[in-house]
Amino acid sequence: MDSEKPNWYDQLRMGPLNSSSPNVVQIEQIKRSVTTKPADTKRFRRLSRLALVITSLVVILSIGFNAYQNRLETGIQSAAISGSQEWKDLKQAVMDFTNYDAINLVHVEPSDNGAFVFYQRPLTEESQKRNGDTINLSVEYMKKTWNGWKWIHSGGFGSSVLKNKSVYYQYLKSPDAYIHTTTPFPLVYGVFFNESVESVFVDSGDHFSTQAVNFPISDSTTGWFAFLPNSTEEILILAKDKDGHTVEAEKLDPTTE
Repeated sequence: MDSEKPNWYDQLRMGPLNSSSPNVVQIEQIKRSVTTKPADTKRFRRLSRLALVITSLVVILSIGFNAYQNRLETGIQSAAISGSQEWKDLKQAVMDFTNYDAINLVHVEPSDNGAFVFYQRPLTEESQKRNGDTINLSVEYMKKTWNGWKWIHSGGFGSSVLKNKSVYYQYLKSPDAYIHTTTPFPLVYGVFFNESVESVFVDSGDHFSTQAVNFPISDSTTGWFAFLPNSTEEILILAKDKDGHTVEAEKLDPTTE
């Protein structure tokens, strides 16, 4: 005979009752998970703030550097304007370096980070009487800095004016190897007198050719200069008339200068 099974028997056979609502322990665990901030979240916020500070500093430094570079570039370009304050400051910097009380500044050529200053040294009356007609031309490469103009490299030559010779020059090698910086040198520069000379061309054996830049010195004298590549090839200096005909030619060996 089958006996009737009580209700609690089936309930036991199905396992413990599943409650649809959390008990007290579960409620406390939920509270702790909600109110407690993970350590990773705090670390992330600290790193985010640090990254923001670093980014802000980089932006500020970049703006400051660009403003500084623009100020230097403006000063370099202004130095080429005769009579400007920057021109006067540059002239004074050259005089301070050379210890000359006065110079005849004839040309300023702006360059990367600085300027080339072409000038004539003062000659005493005694020197002029002793040497007769002479020509002299010097050049200083001055770098523009936050603290004014700084001397980098220079050259200069002087010569008596010779008959049948109209072109005078000097070659300046690059000083980069021993001053540990980058400059626009080598440079060849000089003067010409002959009224028939219109331009100067500089050629070398490594397929380099350029026309020199002219600048006035006096009614009868013209200065000129040209930047050259580093080379040991012989350099040919050609003075030409307005029709392109060679009036005078000079050979220059960079290895002996």
